[in-house]
Amino acid sequence: MHPSLDLQNLSRFPPPLRAIATRASQGSLEDLIHLVSALEDSEPPKDISAYLPVFHANLNPSPDIPHRREFISTTNSRAIVALRGLDDLKFGIPKEVLPELWPRIWKWGSFLHTYRDSIVDSDASSELDMIGEILLLISAVIHHSADVISSTPGVRKLIVRGWKLIYEQPGGPPVTPGYHSCVMKILTKMKVANPIHLHEFIQGAGGDIEDVATLLTRSLYHYFPTSRHPFNYEGFMWIDAVFHALGDLKILDSPHMKKAFLDAGLVGSLINIICVFSVSQLRQLDDITLDALHLLQNMLEYSSEEVVLLQAVAAGLLRGLMSCSVIIAGHDIVAQLFRTTLSRGTIYRSVLSEISQSLPELDAFAASPSFIASAFFTGWRDFRALVQGRMDLTKIRNIDVTRKACGDMNCQEIRRKSEFQRCGRCHSVYYCNPRCQRADWTLGGHRTQCELIRTSMLASGDALTSRNTFFVRVVLNDEYETNKQHVLARQLGCLQTHPSALLVTIFDYSSGRARIDVQPASTLLKDYPYLNWRDYLPRALRSEGRMELHLVLVPTGESGMQAWLFSLRSTSSALQDGVRALAAATAQFPDPSAELLTLVENCRRSVVQIHQ
Repeated sequence: MHPSLDLQNLSRFPPPLRAIATRASQGSLEDLIHLVSALEDSEPPKDISAYLPVFHANLNPSPDIPHRREFISTTNSRAIVALRGLDDLKFGIPKEVLPELWPRIWKWGSFLHTYRDSIVDSDASSELDMIGEILLLISAVIHHSADVISSTPGVRKLIVRGWKLIYEQPGGPPVTPGYHSCVMKILTKMKVANPIHLHEFIQGAGGDIEDVATLLTRSLYHYFPTSRHPFNYEGFMWIDAVFHALGDLKILDSPHMKKAFLDAGLVGSLINIICVFSVSQLRQLDDITLDALHLLQNMLEYSSEEVVLLQAVAAGLLRGLMSCSVIIAGHDIVAQLFRTTLSRGTIYRSVLSEISQSLPELDAFAASPSFIASAFFTGWRDFRALVQGRMDLTKIRNIDVTRKACGDMNCQEIRRKSEFQRCGRCHSVYYCNPRCQRADWTLGGHRTQCELIRTSMLASGDALTSRNTFFVRVVLNDEYETNKQHVLARQLGCLQTHPSALLVTIFDYSSGRARIDVQPASTLLKDYPYLNWRDYLPRALRSEGRMELHLVLVPTGESGMQAWLFSLRSTSSALQDGVRALAAATAQFPDPSAELLTLVENCRRSVVQIHQ
């Protein structure tokens, strides 16, 4: 036993209290209450080594912790009073004493919390008050005894439970500042080092990963600076504590955790932190800003779906990234986000519109000498050019993207959409007249494919809104027309190794601008099984070169790739006939660039092509 816990230390008390302390150490509840009252009324300095043996003796967990049916007992009462006394001494408890004293504190504290509703002589007014007393004690000694406390089974569950209760109070953290500060201090010292720790953390938050995500995100949001509640040191310390917890939980290692935090709104909270901290004059905030940037990058790499990007841009993502130009260590992360995640998002009309609303402010910021001299100015310039190009496309009323081709593959009609009628069942295939519709229904296979098209549209989780779908077609059409000779060259190269294959031209928007590739359709079926290949492939084969297949790919992060299949309809097969003829005569044209250019120019006016 440590000397500070020896009952011989009772001799340190003055004679009037010595007898009271002796009887208290022997089990007298009345004397223990008297002793604690005297302790609370006394002025520092206090002789801690005189009081510790009394409280240690009254927290003896064996054999005195009663059976669960024996809640009304002096043993319980003595433990409650002893814990109250230790709370008054908490800042003076020596480090060397904790390994022996802490197990008794924890066993009684957890017991009293578990059966709090049945222990009628507890002086705690609520569950939070009972946990709060333990939090106060832990926070006072955690700086020198983190290992002792951290190794205790169940302690994290109780701490996180207290944390959650703070936010369930009507007034939130402001009405429980002492408890809130305790949680903040404990979080920075106590690690979540293994699956058992993680399980306890989750149980304390409510039992699910989603509960953890909600608690941590809510905690960040609460201390986000506003005009009514400006940023202060306590807010900084709390956000730092939450980031310690985020790091310990290793949320980046678990897709389940990433999704939970994404759904809880962590991206918006991270953007808020970046926007405020990055423009602060306090360079000590840079570390948290970098942590937020790193976490944000990983969250957006996990999911960069349209709805996620839209919410991020609306929350101020671009403004936050631009303001990080003063933090040199964050340049690579910011440049990567501009180059990939944000660039690919401009293919969505909704995201592009949200970006465009921020451009006046961003352009003014980008004109500053300090930003121009920053490492990611080039990345911003390239991104800005891409955005401007896409914005220009929204202003062009391109007649090609408002046209439709007749669904009967024996018909070559391409007209305005308003001059066609569409199938009343699947609403996807258009016809120039009832005769073509009947022919496609009976001879073209639409009777079989109609229901499959409807099913495919409902089953696909990557369905675009009509506004976004139209814009993707506009972007795709512009990309194809701008790079038509390059597309034909890639088709020629593929035909040289797969002369009889039905080709699919791939437009991969992983980095904003399309990377174009061509592959045989047979190699893509298993990768994108949800696309309506069963309708598109037979039609392309029956078209005799007047229908090509174009596949648009947009990464959605770790969760996969969004893919949309469009058809390129032509009034003539001249382009495809020309490419296949060149492929068959490879020996005559070792460098077919000139022939491809001639082919494109000859067909420019005579062949009408549309995407649908």
